[in-house]
Amino acid sequence: MTKDELAAIRERCEKATTIHFGHARDEMQWILCQDIPALLAEVERLSKLTRWYPIQGETHGFRVPFDVMLAFEKQADRNHGQSISHLAKRGGLCIRELWGVVKGVGYREVTQVSFDHALKELREMLPQETEAEIERLKREVNLALHAVHFNEHGHTDGFEPRYPEVGK
Repeated sequence: MTKDELAAIRERCEKATTIHFGHARDEMQWILCQDIPALLAEVERLSKLTRWYPIQGETHGFRVPFDVMLAFEKQADRNHGQSISHLAKRGGLCIRELWGVVKGVGYREVTQVSFDHALKELREMLPQETEAEIERLKREVNLALHAVHFNEHGHTDGFEPRYPEVGK
């Protein structure tokens, strides 16, 4: 979204004296509308964080942001003789290798840990809320824009959410 689009949204929100949502007036909708530019900026920031580190083999849905893996550069070099970035270019690490790098253990321990144990500990050690947070913020943006649309038009016909993949 461009700066002009953000400015237009802010202007529309500032002109609105009340946000009508359905048949009720809801102060929370007004608060959300005032924060649309901030919400959009946060969605953009978090989306940039979610350049995912490649994981070889089965992951059971586990993913880790690339930037998070950069904190384990020294251990990756100890275990594999390569940087996190170089390992990524070569296809990344499997779950057990990833566990070894994050846990700070060497190859011997990696060969002895089970996939399930490694995955369980990785889920406990590394943040997994980025995607959920992005989705929550996108829903808030959609809800706020929906309220602005209703306030401007008196109905919600023709409303198109900014993020249709998460609904209104």
